[in-house]
Amino acid sequence: MRSRSLTASPNQCTARRGQGAVEFALLIPILVLLLAGAVDLGNGFQTYIALTNAAREGARYGADQPSDTATICTRVQQELPSTITVSCPNVAITFPTLSQSGCTGGGPKAGCPIRVTVTYTLTTILGSILGFNSINLVATIDLIVYNA
Repeated sequence: MRSRSLTASPNQCTARRGQGAVEFALLIPILVLLLAGAVDLGNGFQTYIALTNAAREGARYGADQPSDTATICTRVQQELPSTITVSCPNVAITFPTLSQSGCTGGGPKAGCPIRVTVTYTLTTILGSILGFNSINLVATIDLIVYNA
């Protein structure tokens, strides 16, 4: 019976090292896409939370001063971090209709809701790679006007 050698030949070691490099090269694009997706997801949630907080601040001011739309917009802009810029056309202030409570919409009325909607276009890393560069995020808050 022939004895087998337990040591690998030098050619086998080199081939296995090359195989690992090829497998790693095949996995790199997938890992980069996963990392970009995770970063975009975190950035998207952080931005949405900031937009919601800003819309809430605008609605809170609007519940007291519903006719002062310029200051409502300013309050929204001041609440946002410096990395997020929203212009006043992207801040919508409306007065929804509620038929049960006599709120007909169209203008501020005590006891009726004010709705502040903030729209922001988020640029994504993964979208740049896959061909869709941005996602529209919309945050809407309704509060009751108590001083009209």
